[in-house]
This record gives sequence, C-alpha cells and structure tokens, in this order.
Amino acid sequence: MQRWTDDQELRQVASDTCEALVVSANFDFAVIYAYDKFRLAFIKVGTSQRGSLGFGIGLFDFMPIQAEGNFLTEWVSEAFPRSNRIINLSEHPNSSKDGQISLLTVPFFDNALSGSLLGVLVAKVDKGSQLQELTKFITYRGVRRLSLYLMDMQRKDHFVRQGHHLEVLGGAIQGVVDAEFAFDSLNKICEQAALGVGADSARIIVADNETHLATIEASYGPLGGVVGRQRSLDEGVAGVVRKTGKPVIIFDLSARRCWPNEVALLDYLHSVQSGSQSVMAVPLMDEFASCIGVIGLLSSNKERFDLFDLDVMTQFSRVISAAILKLRLRKQAMRRERELESLVLMAQKPQEITSPKALASRIVDSLASHGEFGKVEVEVAFDGDHAALKSDFADADSVGPNDNLAPESPSLHESKVISISGPNGSTISISVSPISNRIGPSLHFVENFSKVVASALNGAVQSRVSQELRLQAEREAEVFRSLTQNLQDMVAIVNVCGVVELASPSVGRTLGIPGDQIVGRNLFSMVGADEKIRIGRFFVDFLDNFDSMSDESLELETLTVKVPGRGGSDIHLQLKASPRFDSGRKIDGFYLSATDITHRVELEEMLRQRALRDELTQLANRSVLLDRTKSAIDSQRLKQLTVLIFIDLDGFKAVNDSKGHAYGDLVIIEVSKRLIDLIRPGDVAARIGGDEFVVLLSRIRSVSQATDIAERILAGISAPISIDGADHVITASLGVAFSRDKSVTPADLLRESDLAMYRAKSLGKARVEVFRPASRSDANLLSDLDLVVELRRAVERKEIFLQYQPIYRADTRKIESFEVLARWRHPQRGIIPPDLFIPSAERNHVINLLGWSILGDALQELAKWRSMKLNTTFAINFSPLQFLERDFSFKLNRLLAKFGLLPNDVVVEITEGNLALQSDQFLEKVDGLKRLGFLVALDDFGVGNSTIANLRDLPFDILKIDKSYVQNSDSGSKAAAILPALVEIAKASKLATVAEGVETQAQLERVQALGVDFIQGYFFARPMDPDEALFLAKEDCALKVT
Repeated sequence: MQRWTDDQELRQVASDTCEALVVSANFDFAVIYAYDKFRLAFIKVGTSQRGSLGFGIGLFDFMPIQAEGNFLTEWVSEAFPRSNRIINLSEHPNSSKDGQISLLTVPFFDNALSGSLLGVLVAKVDKGSQLQELTKFITYRGVRRLSLYLMDMQRKDHFVRQGHHLEVLGGAIQGVVDAEFAFDSLNKICEQAALGVGADSARIIVADNETHLATIEASYGPLGGVVGRQRSLDEGVAGVVRKTGKPVIIFDLSARRCWPNEVALLDYLHSVQSGSQSVMAVPLMDEFASCIGVIGLLSSNKERFDLFDLDVMTQFSRVISAAILKLRLRKQAMRRERELESLVLMAQKPQEITSPKALASRIVDSLASHGEFGKVEVEVAFDGDHAALKSDFADADSVGPNDNLAPESPSLHESKVISISGPNGSTISISVSPISNRIGPSLHFVENFSKVVASALNGAVQSRVSQELRLQAEREAEVFRSLTQNLQDMVAIVNVCGVVELASPSVGRTLGIPGDQIVGRNLFSMVGADEKIRIGRFFVDFLDNFDSMSDESLELETLTVKVPGRGGSDIHLQLKASPRFDSGRKIDGFYLSATDITHRVELEEMLRQRALRDELTQLANRSVLLDRTKSAIDSQRLKQLTVLIFIDLDGFKAVNDSKGHAYGDLVIIEVSKRLIDLIRPGDVAARIGGDEFVVLLSRIRSVSQATDIAERILAGISAPISIDGADHVITASLGVAFSRDKSVTPADLLRESDLAMYRAKSLGKARVEVFRPASRSDANLLSDLDLVVELRRAVERKEIFLQYQPIYRADTRKIESFEVLARWRHPQRGIIPPDLFIPSAERNHVINLLGWSILGDALQELAKWRSMKLNTTFAINFSPLQFLERDFSFKLNRLLAKFGLLPNDVVVEITEGNLALQSDQFLEKVDGLKRLGFLVALDDFGVGNSTIANLRDLPFDILKIDKSYVQNSDSGSKAAAILPALVEIAKASKLATVAEGVETQAQLERVQALGVDFIQGYFFARPMDPDEALFLAKEDCALKVT
C-alpha cells in the first residue's frame, strides 16, 4: 500500500513551494518535511536549492523522531512554542568561518481543526540574518496551499485505510458469529489480519498457564511459524507483550527503532524471526482483562507498520480473543462429548463381556474413542482367566493443533496406573499416559471411567449367575409389568451402566418409542448431549456418596431433565432414583420413576420472564417500585410523607458515545452501588430506564428531610468514579415529589417526580428540584414540562416524521434542493408543527437529542435518493444550541460516512435566533464546516439579533430571507424598503439568496425583479411526504434531461 507521503502530486506541490521560497527569500536551499504521526517520523516531500543542500547536517529523506540528532523532533511536542525559529548547527564542512550553519525552521499546523503538526519547512539562511526579516517571506499564505493539500492527503489516507480495515474486521466478526464456526477459522482470521495491515506473515500464539507453554495456534505466510510449535510463555517479543499486556511495534529491526522504546523490549529484538524487518505484536485479552495470547504480524520490509495499524489491530484483537474463547468452549464441549462417548461405549452391551479378553478389548476401544490418550496397557483377571493388551495412540488423527487450547479442568500430564478390585478376587490394572506434548484427558474423566470399568467388571463376574437366578429375574419382570401397566408416571429399572432392564408402558407412550424397543437400550441414547452429562453426573454423584449415606437417605434428590417427546417436542421430566442391591449389598442398578412436569416448567419460565429485578444492577424494576410505593402510601400515617426521588444522570449519553456501552454499564453499576449505600434501611432504589433511577422514601417527617436525603444522593453520585484506573465525574438532576395523603396514586407520584427532574435539568442540571402540590395549578409549567417528557418519548417511539419542501432556481424554475421539515404525530393531539415543540425542546435541553434523530432519518432518505442517481441536495436546519456542540463537526461527518454521503450533499442551515453570530466560537465552527466542503446557510434572517450592517462579515454561503419580509414586500411597510437593500448587500457579499414564504404571483414577480437566486414557498409546493418528494424530484430530473 502506497504511503500518502509518496504521492507525486503532493511532492510536486511541496517542491514548487520550496522553489518559490528559495527565489523570494534568497535561501541557499529549502526543504519541506511532512510529519506522519502514525509512523512517528518526518518524511522529505519537497526540496529546492541554489547552493549546497547539506545532507551532512541530518537532512535525510526519512527522519524518525527517535533518531539521534533529529532537530525537528521538538516540533512534535505540544508544549513547544509554535513559532518560527533559527537553529545553529556547528562543526560542519560547509559551515561558515565561525563553524556554524544557520537554519530557519517553520512549522505549519492544522489550525482549522485539531491544531496538529502537518510539517516543517527547513531553509538555510545567511549568517547574521534576523528571524523577523526572514519571516516576512514565510507567511501563512505562502504555505497555505501545501497545508491544505497535506490536510486533504492525510484525511483521504485515513478514510481509505479505515474503510479497508473495517471491511477486514467485518469479515472476521462474521466468522466468529457464524454458527458453523470451525477450528481452521483461526487460520482464516490470521490471514485476514495480515492482509488488513499489509503484513507478509502472521501468527496467533495462545498461552496455557497450566503447562506454562505458549503454542502457535494459527499461522499465515512464510514467516508465520509452524502451527503447534510450543515455547516458553515468556520467550521473545510475544513474552514481553504477554507480561505487560501492552502492544508493541518494531518499525525497523536493523535500526532498533520500536514503540514503545523500552529496555525490556530492546533486550528481546535479537529473538525476532529471521527475515523479519518490521514486527507488530498485540495482546489478546479475555473478559477478565487477562492476556490469553498474542497476535504477531511480520514483514520483510522496513517501516511496514505504524500506529494506525496498531490501533486497528488492537480492535481486531478483540475479534481474535472472541474466536479463541469460542474455540475453547467448542473444545471443552467436544471434550465432554468424547468423554461421554467413551463412557457410553464402555457401558453398553454388558452381556457381550463374558471373558477377561473381551473386557480388556472393550476398555482399549473405549479409551481409543476418547482420542487424548497416548499409550494404554490393560491387564484383566477373573475366574482363573487372564488377558493383557497394549495400544499406542500417539498418532491419533483426532488430535489437532487446537487441542492445546486450555481445558476447563485439571488434566493428565504423565502416566497413571489405575488398579481396580472386583468380587471373587477379580482385578484390573490400567496404565494410561497422554500423547507427548499434548494436554491429556481430564482427571475427572479418568476417575469416572475407573468407576464404569469397575461396574463392568462386576457385571462380567455377576453375568455367570445360576439359571435359577435368571428365572427369578424373569418372574420379577412379569410382576413389574403387571404393577405398572396402567400407571401414568413412568417407571423403569436400569443397571449401573444405564441399560434399561424393565420399563412401564407409560415410558413408550410419553417418549413416543415402541415398548419393545426400550428394554435393552441405554438410557443415555434417549436424551440429548447436555442431558447425558447431567444424568451421568447424577448417577456418579450417587456412587461417590453412597458409602456415607444412611438407609434413610438412599433415595436421590429429584433431577429435572429435558428429553425428546412424542411428536418431536421436548418434554420436562422430574426424575427420582433409588438404588437396587445385589445379594452382597452392592449397587447393581437403579429404580427410576419420572413425572411429566412440562406444564409446570413452562409456567416457572413465564414467571422468570417477569423477574422483579433489573438485570444489570439487580435493583428493583418499575413494577416493584410502583407496588412498594402503593404499599407505602396505603400504610402512610398522619403527618408522614411518602417521597419519590427521580434521578437522571447528566451527560450519560456522551459517556456512552465516547467510552462505549460497556463502559456506560460500569458507570450505571457504580451509581447503583452508591444508591444502595446512600439510602436508609427500608428505602427502595429502582432502575426504570437506561440512566434513570428512582428512590422511594417512606415515613418521611418533612420535605426538608427528603431534600436533605436527595442532596446527599446528589453529592454521592457526583463523587469521581474510578473505572480502569481513570476517574470520571458524572452529575445528576433530581426531582422530588411527595404525597401527604392517600389520594395520590403511585403513577401520579412518579410522574410528578419526573416533571420535577426535568425542571432541575432546565435550570442548569446537577441540582435538586421539588414538585410542590401548589405547582399542579401552574398550567404553563406543567404543559411545558409535559411536552418535554412526551417529546423524549416521541423520539424513542419514532413519532417525529419528516416532510420535504422543494427550493427552486429563480431563473429556470428547476428544483435545486429540498428543505427537511420535522413534524410530530402526537397520539392524542394529532400533528404538531415545529414552532410549537422546537422552542420547548431548546429551553429544556432536548434539542440535541431531537436534532441528531432528525438528521439520521434525513440522511437515510437522501442515501436512498442517491442510489436512484438523483443529485438533489437536502437543506437541513440545526438549532444554534446543537450547532455549538463541541463535537458537532465530528458527529455530522460520522453520520455522513455511515450513509455513504459527502459534505456537498447537504446544506447546513443555522437558524439565526438569538445566536451571537460574530462570536469567535461561531465563526470558527462555520469556517471549519466550509473547509470540509459544506455549504452553510443562515436561515430566517431578519427575526433575530443580526443586522444588515454586520451581514458583510458573516461567513455564510447562502442567506435565507425570512418570509415576513417577502410577504410584506408589496404593502408599503418597512419590509418593502428593507428587502431590496437586503438582496443588494447579499449580492455584494457574494451570498446566494433564498426568498422564503412566496405564496402569490405578485410576491414571485417582486423577488424575481430584485434578483434573488432561489425561491421557496406555497406558490410552488407545500411540504410533502418522502414518496411525493421523490416523485417530484424524479419528474424534475427527467425534465432536465430532456
């Protein structure tokens, strides 16, 4: 990928600038360096000379800021004065007699936006030259073209790289969430990571704290390494990253240039893969902020990676971590499935085990199916017979590289001998060992397998019972069938291996299995994989605890299981079991009974869905709050108050937007904990919305007592919150409402506290306001606050809809643009025009929420038009309060990028209102928008504080004349005299003019005669719905073509 500093047109512009400066300032030479903040280096992009260029004094093509003797590095520091200066370099062959060369260094910055360094001009000056004399040649205008070009190149480079990285990241995320995610997906993600940043090779290394080894789990490219190779956890650069939990970049291995430039990293540079010149390593963190591995990117080219790539890979690492965690879960699930299959294979068809050789063969086959054993040696002896078998599974195909992902339980790492004694002197000896350099089977499985083998041994010995006992068993089976013939509950007898010996007819009816197919089947074959594990543990736990049980406790606790039922639907059974003993008081099976409790489980699930606690904070929810409030009001005594304190966090949306929802959740949790600590025992804290809490206070003696508690809550919430080592301060607006008697309902009290909270917000936030009963008669306040509450809800419920009014060219009467107009479809009041709810939204600080919602809907519609090849622009009005937001330009550009639109697709209209149009903040905002390519219009001019006199100084592109001047232009009023002057001054100021509110033929002729550029009003078209506007735009476009 070509660097933006290599752009030929950029270098030509820089060289032209140098040449002009050499001629005009009589310099010996001039060099321009562009500063690449992601590569931490200065890159020469232009030069011109009359004399010696002086490469001996450090004017190289590429100058890292860490390089010794780089005199440009000081400009990177924000603390360094941003002004021209002369530096003297001594002891140089080309220096003057006093041994010094004087260089003029001139920085230029991105003043319109972030103020970051763009580059530095270096010029050789004559001895004794004065800075003041030289700077007259080096003006802002002198490098303005180059500055703008550098800004544009940096921005384009950022957008292109960001788009490429997002595309790669999206593909990786899709792989993680794919339901069919396979083990080789790590290799695919590894490849995407390498291609995303232009690396030759990549590797994913996963740490295993149990074995203290790190394993290459995925690899791509010639330098990626061998998948499955293991090494020490702390080895090499990856070891440094794992220990510190911080990423690193080696820009140039031969120059030992890296970031961060720490001794701990420099000491390991010798261990970097041979053939690599650039390396980037990023830690892979789990949900507990622990490092589970490292992704390394390698390139044979120097300076391949930069800090932008590092930021992208840091985000990419979260996808890889999620993939690894998902693979671990899959690995654990597969491991449990293999264990269960091995146990089932060992337990099934016990009647086939009639000799020591058959039992030894069954043991070997069962362990082979597990796939994690290296060697197995088995010796079995009973009834005077003996058998021995040996098997080596070291080359088992079932073991792949990803088996080194850490398991969930302790594992076998060395050989183990299991000795089992059975009845009548029977014995079994099993020697097992894991595959070399692999994590072996879990110790838990080895123990359980031993128990199943012991049971199989007992079964094999007991299989040689007399014919009389067999006949007795058949008679008992007949009795069983007669007793269970008409039972609704299911009854069955299974042996210790889980094989069904007898079953009641209700088992077949419930499970939808023919009765003759149940006996002889293994219990585990009739349930799903998860239930196999639960039932297996059910029986194993019983066997583990049997020796410590008394006769009274031999019946197991009930177990609820889910099994496939008749018709394919799942049913829930409550399972009970009690042991069956042989003549030697040994357990040889279980009596099972099962009751269908599907209906009860479904009812319990429904009740769980109505949980009474907020899931995130575990505080009470709205339902509990209202119920407890009602109880408090009902039990309220004379001269006592029931109080609700409504709490809304100030600026919480900004926290979510800047830090992310996960960080916001941590803030909510911390606020919840503080509420619990701040309220009294018996009070109730509830969370009823995203950042909305309510506290119920009962048995309050006075309003002042309630406000004291509210002030204490406000102070507690406002204390700094420490998250991830950083402090964050968040405030809240609190509304207090109280009930003196039992006539107020909980809903009324909650509503009044909500209104009081909004009043606190309208009065400046971070305060407590009380809703007093007397204010219920204040209709204006209640109406305004009611409107604000409903307006916030309206944005959430999509009640705000948009209409579009065309703006026509005055000369051709063709459509130039459409103005976006907001309307409110209120469920009770009908359609509410903007002049009734916009002022209220501005007064009560809801305008930003409303404005960004409107903008998003409008841009989505415009993107639809663009897809139909319609080039009409949208004029979108912004409140001055929203326009003066600190990050207004950033949010606007982010929304445009989201819908694939450009700045010239939108006209930014700013309502004049009471805005101080000549303030520095306002002028800087408008200038920044224009530099980005936006057209900026001043809407409704003439109704605010601006005057015609200062119109010449306002940095707008378009002036929209308020309809009051247009509609009164033929009445002989003052407007008739002001309108011509307004148009003339606009023309003199090179502002395009739009006449608003044209409704009659006379008004149209009047404004056309004055020479306005554009016309808008009912005379041409009223505001219309999107479909009508789209039809009109298509029709107008067709007329233009013809």
